[in-house]
Amino acid sequence: MNDAKLFYNRILPIMTIVFAYAAIGSLLDSNLEKENLKRISGTVENYSYGKSSSQYSTYTHLNLRLDNKKDYKVTSEWKSKFPSIVNEIRKNNRVELYHRKPYQRLYRWGTENIIYQLKIGNSVIIDINERQNKSNRLVYFTGIIALIGTTTLIIRKYKKTTANKG
Repeated sequence: MNDAKLFYNRILPIMTIVFAYAAIGSLLDSNLEKENLKRISGTVENYSYGKSSSQYSTYTHLNLRLDNKKDYKVTSEWKSKFPSIVNEIRKNNRVELYHRKPYQRLYRWGTENIIYQLKIGNSVIIDINERQNKSNRLVYFTGIIALIGTTTLIIRKYKKTTANKG
């Protein structure tokens, strides 16, 4: 199989499906409200920095261990807020957070312990609206790539069909 056939017959269809799945997941994520998430209140017993790795990069995240003995993750997209989160925890270790329910992780390739909103004392440090805005941008990016892939596949199929008739 030559490179063009491999690309059009295998790589492009898989890539299109993956990006369409990501677009749908991001769309669902961007419409989550606090009422759709699991609310946890507790005391931070410990915090630590962790690393998540993919094939091409490493991400730093902040783990918050609450008195329920579970860890909740502030993802690397909030890295600029890590110092203020740690500083607020030192002042007042009582938090209220919202995270995904177990079934919600299925459409975003993630874990349920990712924090969507974080309130320490009376200060909202991570607001769910900020996360929704980031997910909205991802909808456009992944959706456009999926649309380009789908359009390319349709045009290629149409050209093949018309070439075989004539």
